[in-house]
Parts: sequence; C-alpha cells; structure tokens
Amino acid sequence: MFESDIANVRDDGSAVAVAYDAKNRLLAIGLYDRGSRLRFRVLSREPCTVDGAELRGRVSGAAAKREEWFDAGTTGFRVVNGAGDRLPGVVIDRYGETAVLKLYSGAWKPWLQDLVDGCAQMAGVERVVLRLSRALAATGEIELVSGGVVSGTVLPAHSSFHENGVCFEVDPLRGQKTGFFLDQRENRARIESLVRESGARSVLNVFSYTGGFSLFAARGGASRVVSVDASRPAIDALQRNIHLNMGPGNDASMIAECEFENVCSDAFVAMRSMRESGRVFDVVIVDPPSMASRADQRDQALRAYGRLATLAARLVAPEGTLVLASCTARVRAEDFETVCVRGAERADRRLVVTARYGHAVDHPTAFDDAQYLKCLFASTATFS
Repeated sequence: MFESDIANVRDDGSAVAVAYDAKNRLLAIGLYDRGSRLRFRVLSREPCTVDGAELRGRVSGAAAKREEWFDAGTTGFRVVNGAGDRLPGVVIDRYGETAVLKLYSGAWKPWLQDLVDGCAQMAGVERVVLRLSRALAATGEIELVSGGVVSGTVLPAHSSFHENGVCFEVDPLRGQKTGFFLDQRENRARIESLVRESGARSVLNVFSYTGGFSLFAARGGASRVVSVDASRPAIDALQRNIHLNMGPGNDASMIAECEFENVCSDAFVAMRSMRESGRVFDVVIVDPPSMASRADQRDQALRAYGRLATLAARLVAPEGTLVLASCTARVRAEDFETVCVRGAERADRRLVVTARYGHAVDHPTAFDDAQYLKCLFASTATFS
C-alpha cells in the first residue's frame, strides 16, 4: 500500500500496523514503513498475531518448500522472496552453508533478530550475512556489523555453490543482488538443453556477469562461447568460474572442451564491433541489468531494449536463436516483446517468439507487478 493510498494515519509508534477501509472494516495487518513511499507492507488480510515465533515460522516454512524442490546438485537458491513468501521487503538467499538476509524496508528493524534466527535455524546453515538495499542503507536506520556476518562463523575467503551441478563462486557481501542472479536458474538450464538439442556450436552471452549462461551453454556442447560484460571484476570472476568447473569432482567433460572468449566492454560497443567484423553466432543471449528503477525511466528503458534487439538480431546466424531478457519491473511483458520485435525488424530480421519464461520456481510472487523477469526465446529470419 503506497503513501498515496492512505487517507489518515494514527501513528502510535507500534511495530505492527492495522489498515482499515473508510467504513472501519479490517483490510490488513502489516508493518508501517515511515521511510518509504511503499508505506504499508501486508503480512495478513485476516486477524492474526504477529510476533517472533510467527515470523520465524514463516522463514522455516519457506525453507521447507525449497528442500523439496532442490537436491544436492543445487545448493544456491532463494529461500524467501518477499511478499511471495508472506515476508514483504525481505529476501533470503542461500549459498551452501551461507544464508544472506537482505532487507528492503526499515519496518523490519524490530524483528531483525527473529529473521536472523530464522535463517540460522535452517539445517546446514553455518552463518548469516545481512545486507541492505541501497535506499535502506542510505537512511542509516539499521547498522550493519563489521563484515556483514550477523550470526555464526566467519565468512570464508572464497565461497561457492552449485547450480544443477555447475560450480560458481559467490561474493555474499559485495556481489550483485545477494551475490548471484538466482532468478535465471531455469532459463540457464533451458540454454543448456537448447544448445545440446540444436547442435549449436557458437554462443554469445551479452551482459554475462560471472558467466551463468556461458557455462551452461558450454556444458550443453557449445565449442565456442563469447561473454561480454563491462565489469572487469565480473569478467575475472567468470574466468575463475571456468576453472572451478575443470577441477576434480566437477562435470567438466564438455566445459573443458569449450573455447571461451571473455570480453570486458560496453555491450553496445562490443556488438557493433562484432557486426562490423562479420561475426555471427548460433545462439545470442542478451540479459541486461534493470534499465528503470522509476516510472519516468520506462520509455528510456524500452528504447534501450529496442536498440539491443537490433544489434543482437544482426549477430544471429541463419536458423539460430535469440534470447532476450528484461528484469525491469516497470516494463510490461507485452511492451518488452513489442520493442524487441520492432528492434529486430530494424535489422531486417523477423523475430518469431517460440517461448516466454519468467523467474525460477523459488521466486514466487504475490501480485502481477512483482513478476519482473521476462525472457524470450526466439528464432530469426531475414525478410524475403
């Protein structure tokens, strides 16, 4: 519930708030966030008791679901996805023995220890790292402990986890989001299957970050994978991830046979250069970071997606596949697809969307606007 949705407030400083409609009927019980435009965060639409036991129970209930979904081959996953797991403004990701608790609302301050305890009680968790969103960190409402570890043992110098048998390093303290983009897990698995089933030999991964799509494409049988990212630390981590999967005990048979080319460059510049050089790829993946954090940035984001689609379409070989993703919540799925199709048309390519996907199963949502991730798999053809 946004600030503009609230007509009157009787603020007595309580940690738990109750919302009523104009006829004094109960709407919801939740948390009142005095420092955010998203002023009221719903915990229940029915009468309930909100206390430490209830909140710890919600964490443990969400963790129990994940235990059913994942086996030993996947040790990195989301445990709590905000309102989708009845804990709005809270994200908990797990990387092996490390749980990362990330808060997006200062309204959770009175319940912080209960959330930490809920994380620490998960089987196999040895430490809990606390992170704050940029907006919350700027307020100074919640003080981080040195090193970010709020419970358990010291964070190892090198942390890693497995995703469907592929090993990745992770930086829970400084990495993007909580250290990795877990929401694309199922789409990475689809890339592996696509490469294997289509016999694709060359793959371009733009905005590669630390190489999630790249490594799964290699394991699928690609003989050459080119990864592009503007971040030198991300490219360096990608190289380390390649080596992680060539050591003893890893499924390195296909990855070791792949030739990797890692390019530290602006994506637009790199794709134009490849086009000028006449390079084409059997599969092109474009997975940029969020392009708009505010509503007034939406049109700018759509234009950027269109330009990316134009550049990427020119790099897809005949009968190849173009994969385009958006994690911008402000952009609707239908608008994203429209600008991608039009962008490909500017490259004299007809884009035929064969599949549409969202985020992974461990990222449940409570309302439509929370379904931020859009991922299109498409074939391309030259207009005759």
